[in-house]
Amino acid sequence: MQKMFMSGGLMSIELINDKTVWDSFVEKSPTGLLFHKWDFLNSIAKFTGYTLERYGIYDGNTLIALFPIFSRSLFGFKTLFSPPPQAGVPYLGFIMDSDYNSLKQDKKETRMSIIVDMLNKIVKDKNFNYISISLIPNFLDIRPFRWEYYETNMLYTYSIDLSQPCNEIFSGFKNTIRRQLKKAMSYNLFLEKSDNVSLFYSMETKRYNEQGLNFPLISQKYLENLLSLYPENFLLYYLYDDKENMKGAILTHEYNNQFLLLKGATKTEVNVGGNEFMIWELIKKAKRENYKYFDLVGANNKNLCTFKSQFNPSLDFTYSIKKQDRLGSLAETLYKQFIRKKIT
Repeated sequence: MQKMFMSGGLMSIELINDKTVWDSFVEKSPTGLLFHKWDFLNSIAKFTGYTLERYGIYDGNTLIALFPIFSRSLFGFKTLFSPPPQAGVPYLGFIMDSDYNSLKQDKKETRMSIIVDMLNKIVKDKNFNYISISLIPNFLDIRPFRWEYYETNMLYTYSIDLSQPCNEIFSGFKNTIRRQLKKAMSYNLFLEKSDNVSLFYSMETKRYNEQGLNFPLISQKYLENLLSLYPENFLLYYLYDDKENMKGAILTHEYNNQFLLLKGATKTEVNVGGNEFMIWELIKKAKRENYKYFDLVGANNKNLCTFKSQFNPSLDFTYSIKKQDRLGSLAETLYKQFIRKKIT
């Protein structure tokens, strides 16, 4: 365990090997995602081949933050990710305890400095050449990373505040969306939960390949494993018409006040207002189940933004953090050229 003395007392960092301790913290953290849960992290490690380490930051005996990291040798270069590529996870990195937002500013900055010091020590001790971290949305203070010469890149996502009544959310939609929803109603569309991953995986793989891209989930078995681990939180829905013709599918994260749309689309050869219908039905579901935020996940692709912005969402931000030496820069180039085309 690495110990550091700060003005607020003894701060310590250690690997956590207790599932109960880890998951209990994730469940209580206002920003904890399903991706942070113990078994989800294990599944990522198992199917991607990355080595997982779970770090906890303590203030005395109180656990105040978690930070899962994944490492792997790539072309002989040492890399560190959170999350690793092809995990299908948009956000990971560290999460804070429920008291963080109520702290005085100097205490917040102390905690952030500890997290960056911890990361620097790991990078130095293990000689990582390349570091890439995608943070949870709306975590504002990434200055300590900049002060330590990490590259920071602001990315965007769209979210809908579910504290609004349904009729107010609906009235905010652009007329185009409302017309498409009316069209969808004429087909008597409905969503149905399913564990049939094969159909979804083949459909999405085909859709990405048509764009010259690889589907950013490592394997069908990986997705099957996640759905079996979290049948109430990691969900797959299929879209059908009244003749039981499948029109599309969507994968969701439904956990800890946060409802995320992860992957999915309607069949390209049909236009029945399916995407609009799926989003609206899931917004209503999230409202019924008392979720606070509905994240459309991603507002960086111009074409997708043209569609998503019609739901009148708020524009939120998320940061990616990166550091690399000369060898790490070469590793990144080789990865993009020979393993996966990056999706923006």
